Amino acid sequence: MPVVYAPTPSRTEAAWIRWRLDLAGDGVTAVARRMGVNHGSVSGVIDGRWHSARIEAEIARVIGWPSWTEMLMALRAEEVPRTPARRAGKEKKGKPLVRGGR
Repeated sequence: MPVVYAPTPSRTEAAWIRWRLDLAGDGVTAVARRMGVNHGSVSGVIDGRWHSARIEAEIARVIGWPSWTEMLMALRAEEVPRTPARRAGKEKKGKPLVRGGR
């Protein structure tokens, strides 16, 4: 029987997952520490570079979904609000924030 993997997130979905982790008070590093894995492993799952059922399940749980697959299917069906296009305070009137005191 062939192995069936969970869906791989797109770049937009990965950004949404990171945003939701931040809203939940956990970041990639916090999830990784709690699970005893490297933060690169969690990032790799979020970015779709590889799969780990254990990491996918933990991310979905933290965000408030019963499973990784249900979360991504709801995102793709537009049943979930997306992350804002830009973060408030990072830009003013369409101009990027300039650092260095100028």
